[in-house]
Amino acid sequence: MGNKIKHILCICNGGNVRSVALAEFIKNQNKNKIGIEAIAIGKKYTTEKTMSLLKEWATMIIDISDNGEYSIGKDVWGNADNHNLKEKIRSFWNSFEQDSNHKSIKNKNIKIISRENKSLNRRIKRNKKEIEKIWEGFKKRKNGVTNGDIFCISPITENKKDSLIIPVYQTKYKNFIAQREGVELGIFPLGVSGVTILKNGDFLFAKRKNVTQYVGYLELVPSGGLNNKDYYQVLEQEFTSETGFSSKRIKKIIPLGLILDKAEGVYDICCMIKTDLTKEDLADFNSEEYEDPVIVKRREVVKFIEKNKIVPTSYYLIKNFIK
Repeated sequence: MGNKIKHILCICNGGNVRSVALAEFIKNQNKNKIGIEAIAIGKKYTTEKTMSLLKEWATMIIDISDNGEYSIGKDVWGNADNHNLKEKIRSFWNSFEQDSNHKSIKNKNIKIISRENKSLNRRIKRNKKEIEKIWEGFKKRKNGVTNGDIFCISPITENKKDSLIIPVYQTKYKNFIAQREGVELGIFPLGVSGVTILKNGDFLFAKRKNVTQYVGYLELVPSGGLNNKDYYQVLEQEFTSETGFSSKRIKKIIPLGLILDKAEGVYDICCMIKTDLTKEDLADFNSEEYEDPVIVKRREVVKFIEKNKIVPTSYYLIKNFIK
């Protein structure tokens, strides 16, 4: 297969033994654990066996059927012309942008639901000793670090026409650290990234303080980890802590979509944050995490990110979501 494959499309329905065989084949061939996706059309008609196999290798399984009830017909492979699947696939593909390191899904109606991840719990149990060993070493290197809960995205996300449904579960921070150091757990933390827009439509960038990665790079403000399912509330909290301004200065939050940073293995819910801030207000910019705020006019923002050093997630947020 090689690292060139970025997407796998599986059209599956009940009784389709060939779709089971395909899922099994891909699972066995995917030795490099590359980030590829499965798209299950008509999940209601997809066998449990196929879905369980897909979940073992797919970063994400996306149902683009109508409420999970779109039949692909009597033909076990489906008939795109008769059942309008070509249009559905094309519409989905147009909303799904990615390069080699990032992928994004556009949707302005994002909903978060809770879902237990039993398979992760089993993997954690099997690797308990190694996880504890790595965590103890990490604590010695990072004085004062705490093992809090982090919200993570489930392997299955439904991208409907009217909403992007994101199932999430909670796990301990130490499990993510263990994964970063080689323990295969399949954890994808979920965070938020905001695009702060001033009253006149200008964009706000700043440099993050005290970083070891992307030193001197500009990024959109604010951003942070998700600590509850209300991502609007999380963005308001991050806005206040990372700019020094009250959340009352926020006039509207507009969801844009979801971005995955494959290098870091982290998803971000991306939103536009419209404020009543002015250029003059930024003289009072007071942040423990950011410095050197930069204002960029909307009509110049695309050229700006091409000419300057921008943190990748911010770069692709502008590239994929901002026209």
